[in-house]
Amino acid sequence: MGGGWIAPVAAGVLATLLGLVELASARKKGLSYRALHWILLRLLIDGATGALAYAVLVTAFEGLKWFKGAWPVVVDGLAGPALLRSQLALLGSGESSPAYGPANVYRRVQKEVDRNIDEFGSIAQSRWVNSKVLPTTRALSLDEIMNRTDSYLSSLDRLTTEQYVEEITFIRTTIAEVDTSEDAKRRAIVQRLLDRGSRRFVRSLMKECQPSRGLFFFRRHERRAGVVDRN
Repeated sequence: MGGGWIAPVAAGVLATLLGLVELASARKKGLSYRALHWILLRLLIDGATGALAYAVLVTAFEGLKWFKGAWPVVVDGLAGPALLRSQLALLGSGESSPAYGPANVYRRVQKEVDRNIDEFGSIAQSRWVNSKVLPTTRALSLDEIMNRTDSYLSSLDRLTTEQYVEEITFIRTTIAEVDTSEDAKRRAIVQRLLDRGSRRFVRSLMKECQPSRGLFFFRRHERRAGVVDRN
């Protein structure tokens, strides 16, 4: 890829896209639109570090015959931000206090941004669980939730046998508790699933409790027909 501003910008865009994938996939909870300004700031940081790291990479690998064309952009998008942090650490190595070095300042800013994104996501998930998940899944008995969860967990390739036994034992023990209300048991199971990154499965449980769109329109039409007949 040619010189000028195109290559650094392309590297920044790639770093931004990878940062977005990381934000969306590396968290147990979904992103909240209320954290949009923090998410944009995080992506801006990723893109800027990717673009700045491009110059560092080109200088570091200067002379390598294969390091040309699209390779600098790809390598920078994947490893550029980490390389830039290491360079910032070297720049700050002469500081009297390492806490004020450029690398630590960068990490503190990123940590604060991530903390706010996480907090907004936690608030949104808590609201979703209380207002949507728990009221909707009351249509399923605890035994039905247990059976569906057992089938789901046993088919997950990412769980080892020991992890599967641990999760299913927790759910069975929770359901068997005598002095705990059904709502509290349901909440504990849902929270356990969310903590294990099973948000999509929780959504599938909710869908099972909701009438299909066709049945909804049929019942609405039936009610309207009843009103006409009574008149």
